[in-house]
Amino acid sequence: MFFKHRKTDRMRFGKLLLLTLALTLPIAAILPSPAARAATDTFEERAEQLLSVFASTTPTNMNNHWFFYAQARFATNTNVSTALSWVDSLNNGSHPGSMFYYVNNIETYLKFGHLYSGALKAKVKTDLTTGANVTYYTSNGSTENHKLMFKTAGYLVAQTWPDWSNASVELAGNKSELEAIMDQYVHKGLAEYDSPSYNAVTVNCLMLLAEFVQDPAFRMKAKMTLEWMLANIGAEWTNGYYVSSTLRVYPVSVTPQEGAASTIQNWLLWGGRTPSYPTSLSDHATEAHYAVSNATSTYRMPAILERIGQDRSVPYVQKENGNWNTRTSKYSYITDKFGLASQVEVQNLAWADQARRWFARWDSEEPGSTFFMTHPRLAGDYKGATIYEQVMQHNGALIGVYKIPTSGTIDGTNPILQYIEGPISTEAAKQIAEHSGWVFIHGGGTMLAVKPVKGYTWAADRTINSQTFKTLRSEYNKNGVVLEVVPASDYALAGEASLPEEDRLANELSSFKDDILANTAIDASHLDETNPRLIYTTLSGDQMDITYQYTGVYNNNRKLNGQAVAYGSWPLMDSPYMHQDYNGNTLTLNHGGESYAYDFGNWTVTSVNAPLIRWKFDEVSGVAASDSSGNGLSGSLLNGLSFGSNAVAGPVGGGALQFDGMDDVVRRDTASVSGYPFTLSAWVKTTSSANSTIQFLGNGTAFDQYVRIGMNSVGKAFLDLRNGSSTTIFSSGPVNNGQWHLITGVFENATSSKLYVDGVLQAALTNAVALPALNRMSAGALDRSVPSDRFAGAIDDVKLYTSALNASQIMALYNGN
Repeated sequence: MFFKHRKTDRMRFGKLLLLTLALTLPIAAILPSPAARAATDTFEERAEQLLSVFASTTPTNMNNHWFFYAQARFATNTNVSTALSWVDSLNNGSHPGSMFYYVNNIETYLKFGHLYSGALKAKVKTDLTTGANVTYYTSNGSTENHKLMFKTAGYLVAQTWPDWSNASVELAGNKSELEAIMDQYVHKGLAEYDSPSYNAVTVNCLMLLAEFVQDPAFRMKAKMTLEWMLANIGAEWTNGYYVSSTLRVYPVSVTPQEGAASTIQNWLLWGGRTPSYPTSLSDHATEAHYAVSNATSTYRMPAILERIGQDRSVPYVQKENGNWNTRTSKYSYITDKFGLASQVEVQNLAWADQARRWFARWDSEEPGSTFFMTHPRLAGDYKGATIYEQVMQHNGALIGVYKIPTSGTIDGTNPILQYIEGPISTEAAKQIAEHSGWVFIHGGGTMLAVKPVKGYTWAADRTINSQTFKTLRSEYNKNGVVLEVVPASDYALAGEASLPEEDRLANELSSFKDDILANTAIDASHLDETNPRLIYTTLSGDQMDITYQYTGVYNNNRKLNGQAVAYGSWPLMDSPYMHQDYNGNTLTLNHGGESYAYDFGNWTVTSVNAPLIRWKFDEVSGVAASDSSGNGLSGSLLNGLSFGSNAVAGPVGGGALQFDGMDDVVRRDTASVSGYPFTLSAWVKTTSSANSTIQFLGNGTAFDQYVRIGMNSVGKAFLDLRNGSSTTIFSSGPVNNGQWHLITGVFENATSSKLYVDGVLQAALTNAVALPALNRMSAGALDRSVPSDRFAGAIDDVKLYTSALNASQIMALYNGN
């Protein structure tokens, strides 16, 4: 069996076979190769996979991260006694890692304290209260994430033990501090923005508060701040890769094969190319353990945020202008194959030794699929950026200029280096060609063309994290760089799929080279002026123009097609899926016909055409269908129906439920729908010819008061409205052909209802029946006082909207949006 997160929570993690394998096989044997599960897995499956790995691993050095390994064992019922001994050993008064220790300790207690003995509970209480010597007014740490951890732990400790003498003071003080932090985040952004390490810490703290804060208004603030953060991250995630300029970055390349806290956390939340966990999970520096916190959480993001992080059907630009202490304008071009990201410091460059100003990152089976050039701060070290480089970006094109002093030190000790350079992975770069000062790189699904404008040399290869990188170097004080990144499919030739891979890649790279040489133009005539200037005409015909200027405040020195780019007036966040003005109160989210408005002035969320209930049926175990709408209206699987025994593949999200036509039903008793309008919608797959109900909404204690969508004995879909008398309409053709079909019933008002199949209107009726009481929603049965009309077949993605979807919105549902 599996332990529940808390005594009242549903069990979510479950295939005992997988966990048995996790305990008997080497870690590498139970992990799929990268991308093996990218298209079809669900959050629950990814969580189960991650927990099984950590539950079967023993860390080697006692530290605060041991709490995550203990959580994995608790969640999977794996050697629980050992995990309890770890918790006992950690609560010894030494507080390793301080703020990390406090927040990890209280989190583990809140989630799994019901497994602790009375003595261990008392020991944890002492260690986190009187033994901690932590106060809200003295414990801040030295960074933004330190402060958030201290305040999160302090608040939850005070809430958990109200009999502690300092509880009331600490509760109020930490709440005030946390509210100020949240207000800053959602209006002006983070200081440690988009960090591959510390984003994970921020998300974990906010998720912990959203799950466990008891004060409803404060919990709402935590939840909204968390979802602001997830919107910000999800928009820059593409199929396993995080694409954003950043502060607080350490690795040269952060790809699924290399792992990083945020890479693995984001994969857990949105999926994509499956990460290869670092070789030594016992080494806490790998940071993979932070995602365990999300895997053991009961929080689930709204479906619209999940889709925003997954839909890469059309390339788009995400612009940001925040980061409260530096005012940095960020630009990320996101596609399904690659991303290109950069930033412009509108005011100043903070944390220069941990910044990554720009890079291209692409989908690859190999590690190291990241390219950038930079003015290194230290020889042999690519970490950080300097003020002697400036860049601008437009879609997949980027240009930069450099003005490097001929003498001086970078930090008071180390000399200013007299060159720019960039690493090229010998694994991720499948082919490299050189022509006319350009270097052309074929990365598999993506190609790059880079030109250090004044010329380049190849410095000695470098080994970084056991990978070999070629070193592209250009040794000029005043210099420029040009980069174009394109999908390789743009240059695929008819019939070349049958060629050997080496020949196919060479042909594509040659076509790309010819296009660059014929259809781009570089004007470097101003590079040697006092402030170097570079003008570039891109493959798309746009003219990019940048002049070096670094006085600390942006002064319109970048132009696109002759117009100055007004970075300072950019919104806090903007893409086709979201918008919020800098220091504005309202974040709007839009996707698939749904819209949400997050009001950070009043701390409320309103939705337009968002479902009240959504059962995706993607769980892998248990008897509860979670509600991904964010409203917490889960459904109960009854009469032996379970995800462990009845889960099948579905058309949306990966999972679906198989109903036996005998007594299976999923039920939720709710009085949330008080009248028109509303919409019922579900995917079905069946070959049955029995009269059956797909989705029921009605009076569960009466016999003949309900509305429903279903299928009749000749396989036609129907919409039915009954309240003593009845009225029914049918589809034009059958839906029991063993294929998936989307059945949608729209109840617009007292005089109009419509039936759709696969997004197409089938029939409309003028309602002649008064609307009955609606206090129960069910899937798979006419779930009235005497249930009947059981459905035999598979059902997926059951939704209830408190609005009347229109034809285009229903077609969007059918098309997967």
